[in-house]
Amino acid sequence: MILSGWWQWAILLSAFVGAWGLTWWCFQASSWCHLLDHPNERSLHMSPIPRSGGIAFLLAIVLAWLAGAANGLRPGGWSWVVYGLLPIAAISLWDDLHGVRPGIRLLVHGAVAALLVAEGFRFAQLDLPGIRLEMTEPLAALVSFFFIVWMVNLYNFMDGMDGLAGGMAVAGFAALAVLGHLAGDASYAFANAAVVAGVAGFLLWNLPPARIFMGDCGAASLGLMVAMAVIRGSREEVFPLWAALLVFSPFLFDATLTLLRRLVRGERIWEPHRNHCYQRLVTSGWGQARTLAAAYLLILAAAGSALLLVHATTLVQWFGLALWALGYLAIAWLTRRLGDDRGPRGSVA
Repeated sequence: MILSGWWQWAILLSAFVGAWGLTWWCFQASSWCHLLDHPNERSLHMSPIPRSGGIAFLLAIVLAWLAGAANGLRPGGWSWVVYGLLPIAAISLWDDLHGVRPGIRLLVHGAVAALLVAEGFRFAQLDLPGIRLEMTEPLAALVSFFFIVWMVNLYNFMDGMDGLAGGMAVAGFAALAVLGHLAGDASYAFANAAVVAGVAGFLLWNLPPARIFMGDCGAASLGLMVAMAVIRGSREEVFPLWAALLVFSPFLFDATLTLLRRLVRGERIWEPHRNHCYQRLVTSGWGQARTLAAAYLLILAAAGSALLLVHATTLVQWFGLALWALGYLAIAWLTRRLGDDRGPRGSVA
């Protein structure tokens, strides 16, 4: 069992039900959280849909963390994650409401990243199967800073299709919870399981056709939680870094590939677009349901293979990673052939 004690399961069930209920309340027209997302050229939806679901699951997750902490489950430095979430969620919510210039958002992201790095959230080493590369403190701080900023923005970039970002969060944090359990770190396992419970409650309303979106508030906050969970797990040797990166590789691959393609073409990378692999599949005729099913298979395969490979021999680990590299190259080739990468652009959804 990943968790022991009825009270832990009670907290997680409460987080799930609470997020489900709060999300339902958020998309009611009478709710003050009824913030509509109007479709534009970049959007995959055709009618206005509320985008305040992130408020619901963030509240459920933080309350679950507090309840766990009250019962002795206090992951090292986790309180700083909550402090970091406050400005990230606030600037993202303001962006959902009124729009914020990219430079201002990035400034807030950088300030939060710098604060967390200063408080000890930084990698100690970079792990590959059978290889450990120790880093100096300045290098570790620099790598960690950019990793945090990139993950916050990456998750926001990838939140563009019903059920996609929520599904990645549920599978990804579930895998981290299992890895925490396997390493004997009950606090780490519980903290990640709380994220799974909260996001799962929201996800039931976000599956196609979505009744509500998580918005920038939810997406950017999830990106920060991913970064913090990966850094903390790697630093405390709960798992090797490559395993966590494999878990979230579907998002890392798509967002990074798209960014590099746009940089090569000299495009303004802060402007919205429809060049992500999942967007290209949808617009090529796959539709959202088929694309989401394929994405879920990929996400589950990545998380499952990370759990299987983490205790395998070094040779098997390298073989598994090589297969994933070839698979992602094939996906890049396939999506590249679906049409011109310079698809229509519009305002951020």
